[in-house]
Amino acid sequence: MFEHDASSIVWGVSPTMFMVGGVCHVISIAFPHWLATPEAHLGLWNYCVTAKADGEHEECVDITHALNAVDHSWFRAVQGLEIAATVFVLTGLVTGLMRVNLSNNIWQIACGLSAVVAGVMSVSGTIVFAKNYTSIRDQMLSWAFVFNAVSGPLCFLAGPILIVDAILHKS
Repeated sequence: MFEHDASSIVWGVSPTMFMVGGVCHVISIAFPHWLATPEAHLGLWNYCVTAKADGEHEECVDITHALNAVDHSWFRAVQGLEIAATVFVLTGLVTGLMRVNLSNNIWQIACGLSAVVAGVMSVSGTIVFAKNYTSIRDQMLSWAFVFNAVSGPLCFLAGPILIVDAILHKS
């Protein structure tokens, strides 16, 4: 799968899908733009408010301060799912590099399994967030949420392709 002379017709497609999905996932959890209004935006870790006086000054606080008033245990579940997805994305990227360096298909299978689990975790977090976010004032879903919604399926779809390709093209 990872050699240019491989007979697989999907050479490069599934690793590229997984890498793009992984990058989208990291971007989505790093930026506080899962929900937005003109005055504020919220991510998994921070809640940011734009100062009304100058319109450019932005103040961010830890998300726990913003969510203390109401029970948002679902939000903690989303954070946990996205952290688990990140761990599996990183595991998949490392095992993919192991496959490139050691030329053993077991690493490609491990990469594919990690991609599937990362995709499932990310999609689960996306679903839980989308189902429950309306309980946080009148905010709209924003671009970082979309990045997460894209990353899950990309990772999930790349996994089986990696696994099947490793089985069909044993080294």
